[in-house]
Amino acid sequence: MNFDYDSLPMPPVSESVGSSIVNASHQDREISEAPLMVDYSFVDLENLNEPPQLVEGILHEGCKLTIGGRSKSGKTWLAMQLSLCVSHGLDFMGHAVEKVPVCYINLEVRDFALNKRLSQMKKALGLELEEGQFHVVNARGKWHGLKSLEMMIPELIEKGVKLVVVDPLYKLESIDENNTADMGFLLRSLDQLVDKTGASLAYVHHYRKSGSKDSHMDQLAGSGLVGRDFDSFLGIHKEKSGDTVLSSGKLVPILRNHAPLEDITVRREHPLFVRDESDGPFVSHNASKKHLPEDILAHMISGVEHKSGDLRDATGMGKTVFSENMKVLVDDRRVISPRRGFYKLPEEESNEEE
Repeated sequence: MNFDYDSLPMPPVSESVGSSIVNASHQDREISEAPLMVDYSFVDLENLNEPPQLVEGILHEGCKLTIGGRSKSGKTWLAMQLSLCVSHGLDFMGHAVEKVPVCYINLEVRDFALNKRLSQMKKALGLELEEGQFHVVNARGKWHGLKSLEMMIPELIEKGVKLVVVDPLYKLESIDENNTADMGFLLRSLDQLVDKTGASLAYVHHYRKSGSKDSHMDQLAGSGLVGRDFDSFLGIHKEKSGDTVLSSGKLVPILRNHAPLEDITVRREHPLFVRDESDGPFVSHNASKKHLPEDILAHMISGVEHKSGDLRDATGMGKTVFSENMKVLVDDRRVISPRRGFYKLPEEESNEEE
């Protein structure tokens, strides 16, 4: 399974991009299909199936998140905390998560140093790593640009990875991050990774040395494309500009697909970022739409075997919430599972009114 680089609408790319990624075929390529144009009068806009939220109120499955901050602000620590929380179903900064397998691609920190950090963090979070949930690629000095990422796609799909974390972005490919064409190519290639795997992507990126008065997304180093690429953004803002290591401050969220969030007040309790209790708990805008086991029953027909995926789509539940609600139904014998991944109503029961 390969990146379809020829399908990308490529601008001219500078010589800094290696020949393994860009070749002469891009100059004379033919486009076989036009983009699909849909008549939206046939689209039911009132009953859309929204993808699961990996981090409630912040990140959907299949979307991109940027973690930004200045040098030594704790970007890698925050990315590791996000990875462990999502892979093991722990709330992240007070936000519920969807428990899914995660792959953390470490391009900067030496293996032994990352292992030490992860050991500290898992102890602080009070968890034991579960098999198949948290994968690490230690690739400092062993990374060959986007070709390495391309070669990982089959394994990411096989292992069911739904969040890929790249730390840091600038080491992903040898390009000029100030060159708009180079960065445009890199970011579109990452879109293809998301498209082919169905996973969310989070990447760590640094702020410029100057421009501290700019908005957080405009402080991201390099081409301005980086500050407009993400679906979600978490910027680390130090309470004191002179601090070399953040002790207290804020996480500044900028969101494209969610309702706006207030800045999240945090403090460092090494190795963790901890949400300040004075902020109060995160209140979901979907709180009034809490899913119950009965929501599943409403979509089941007596005598019919239903695929679990079809029921999840019909109810709009994430995998974790669906599994918890289905377990209640199975334990109560209101639903039976004749074979793996399929469910039906018991013959003597029906969800239809008599």
